Amino acid sequence: MMNPRKFSIGNLFKRVVSFYKTTAIIFVNMVVLFVLINQLCVFIPNKKHDSPLEFVQLSLDGKPLDLVYPGFDRKDLDQLLRESWTRTYQFEPYSLFRVRPFTGRYVNVSDGGFRMSKNQAPWPPSTDHYNVFVFGGSNVFGIGVSDEQTMVSCLQEELATLKDGHKNIRVYNFGRGNYYSTQERILFSRLLIEGFVPDLALFFDGALDFNHPDDRPALSHHFELLFDQLKPNMSIPTHWILIKSWLAGLPSVKILRNFIKHLVNSQTEHQINQTTVSDQASNAVIVEHVMNRYEKNKKAIDALAEAFHVRTVYAWLPCPLYNYDLSHHLFNDLLMKSGDKMFAKGGYPCMKKRMEDNKLGDNFLWCADIQENVKVPLYIDTVHYTAGMHKLIAKEIASQMKTRNLLFR
Repeated sequence: MMNPRKFSIGNLFKRVVSFYKTTAIIFVNMVVLFVLINQLCVFIPNKKHDSPLEFVQLSLDGKPLDLVYPGFDRKDLDQLLRESWTRTYQFEPYSLFRVRPFTGRYVNVSDGGFRMSKNQAPWPPSTDHYNVFVFGGSNVFGIGVSDEQTMVSCLQEELATLKDGHKNIRVYNFGRGNYYSTQERILFSRLLIEGFVPDLALFFDGALDFNHPDDRPALSHHFELLFDQLKPNMSIPTHWILIKSWLAGLPSVKILRNFIKHLVNSQTEHQINQTTVSDQASNAVIVEHVMNRYEKNKKAIDALAEAFHVRTVYAWLPCPLYNYDLSHHLFNDLLMKSGDKMFAKGGYPCMKKRMEDNKLGDNFLWCADIQENVKVPLYIDTVHYTAGMHKLIAKEIASQMKTRNLLFR
């Protein structure tokens, strides 16, 4: 007669083995499927990031590239766009990030943290020259144009005609993507403390200040995530943050993130079209807050500059949402999906009013109206200027500086 205990133990063992085999097969199949999905996702085209030229062509919707890039053939333009849109950031104390040094055909970024201009002077600056540091965001950096086409490079040529017996003028382009007045103030102070003191500091701002109403620089959430996941000794990240970083780099996760972003953008566009009176009142409060912050940053910069005997000039740059005929904006549809830029639409008239009320000082230049009667495309994408616009801005700034005698003391 069979022992019941022996029978039950043997039966249990068989069930455990069967369960293990089934679980193992399911797990292996899931791993294989996961790897296969991510391998297939690699071949799904991402035109915006993998081919900037194709993205521009799709956005133009059949319109010729010559409208925004006259004189470029397809191969050269592809090289320019790749060098512009594949620039990456690296950590920098206090100002949080800067563009990594890079050497290319059209885009060159120095180890000193500035973009190269035509006839770029060496770093550190020489006292034999009249040195000009220029601060600003991605338009000052010159996204989408070559080194010699940036407004800073063009401004160096314009100012050279005004030197009138003074030292040769040499500019340094400290424009950086996503920077606004707060980060510019911090960067300027760090350069002074490190011993890099210019004769003149120029600060070119505009829409980006309105894009940061909470005074939080771009990429702040990355730093918050890092600190939230650090161990108590504040030096070694936990395994979880490493796992999340790995997952974030998977092709399938990137595609899912882009899909969610597309849904959010569609919802944002609907919300913009349904703006209510209460929304407008709330926006007015935000606009007022941003303008007050800009004035305080300006006062802090001026006080610091005076202590180091540096002359300062500020310019408010154009944006497509103010005094520009959007029928000539080739990327208008994409522009209207960008809800974070809507504050600039209401903010620019308010900032002009402050300027007219003499609240921004004699060293503040209003340049935002120069596109008012221009009936040609001035933007290579939703917000970044064409080479022609860079030159137009440089001429306007040089002209106003000459009229107000703001170049030399």
